[in-house]
Amino acid sequence: MPKLFFDIIKHKKCAITKIKEGKMKRLLFMVMFVITSVFIWIGCEDSQKQSIKYHPKDRAELVKLINDENVNLSEIDTSAITDMSYLFARFSTEQCYDVFAEFFKHIESFVIVATMEKAAQKGDKWIPTEADKQTIKDNLIVQWETEREKCIHNARERVDFSGIESWNVANVKDMSYMFGGVENFNEPLGKWNVSRVQNMRGMFGKTAFNQNIQSWNTASVESMNAMFARSTFNQPLNSWNVSKVKDMSLMFFETSHFNQPLNDWDISQVEDMNFMFQKAKSFSQNLESWGERLNPQVRTYLMFEDSFLQSNPPKWYKED
Repeated sequence: MPKLFFDIIKHKKCAITKIKEGKMKRLLFMVMFVITSVFIWIGCEDSQKQSIKYHPKDRAELVKLINDENVNLSEIDTSAITDMSYLFARFSTEQCYDVFAEFFKHIESFVIVATMEKAAQKGDKWIPTEADKQTIKDNLIVQWETEREKCIHNARERVDFSGIESWNVANVKDMSYMFGGVENFNEPLGKWNVSRVQNMRGMFGKTAFNQNIQSWNTASVESMNAMFARSTFNQPLNSWNVSKVKDMSLMFFETSHFNQPLNDWDISQVEDMNFMFQKAKSFSQNLESWGERLNPQVRTYLMFEDSFLQSNPPKWYKED
């Protein structure tokens, strides 16, 4: 009996020792796994740092780098860039001049609109003087001339877009017409941090872009005018924060494939929805929920013209 007892005790001690050894092995394995993971992460980070060769300080320097096809886009540190408007836009010099020539031709009309908008901001008691109108006109001219120069001086000849998905765009505020007219553009941009971008006007206009960008933080965006116009885009967008957007005119104009739910959007600040879904042949989503938060002053001229919803628009819709 004593022998059996001691055998049991010995067996238990061996079992306990094996358990302890097993635990120690597992613990050692976990420690080694963590250490290895850290070294791999550091190695990846160092590798990424080593791959960065260029550090442009502004849009002009960035354009110069992009125009060199020998420079891979992943080698460019874009963290200092705040303006990426017209960066790759495929507008010819003649088109840039023609478009802005039209603006200048109708400048008096734009001055009237801008004056009315300023009056609405300042209140009924504000009466604009001729000096006020001239200031508004001068500001518009400067603004358009700046836009025209960006339209002309860009990287429209760039063909290889590989590496652009890794760009640091955290400080960018303007992405208007960034890929406008680049018909073959379809790079994955889902990991971009666009939290500071205010202007996405015409960003993917007339492109083949069809990547998932639902995770984008669009809380700062104020203009989505013509953002996907004439594109083949058809990805989910319902989770976007559009609470600051004022202009959605032409946003899905002639989008041949787009048909995604947008019922959760907070469109309470939107002032312009003119032509928003015009000729969007595939769009058939229910937008009745928008009526609960619609801006009473929103402009909706031809919003659904020649689209699926033209014959069965939301109940809140009124033709301007």
